[in-house]
Amino acid sequence: MSERVTLLGATGSVGRSTVEVLRQHRDRFEVAAVVAGGNAEGLAALAREFSAGFAALADPAKGPALREALAGSGIDSGAGPAAVKEAAQREA
Repeated sequence: MSERVTLLGATGSVGRSTVEVLRQHRDRFEVAAVVAGGNAEGLAALAREFSAGFAALADPAKGPALREALAGSGIDSGAGPAAVKEAAQREA
């Protein structure tokens, strides 16, 4: 049975280190959601790599870029404080 995690700050330095741990233990973890400040393309790449259920950006202006980067993936996304809150509240 895998553990569900939500990765906050996914594209920052600590987040990148955490991603390396997740990559090494794919059988142990399922990614429920990923969150970043404003790096839409980097976040979308991580969301796709880990088949996250949800991706959120803190910067509401970057929402369209995130939606475009996730187009066709089936991954839900959002931007702004409410989206970050939604990601943090997901079961993980």
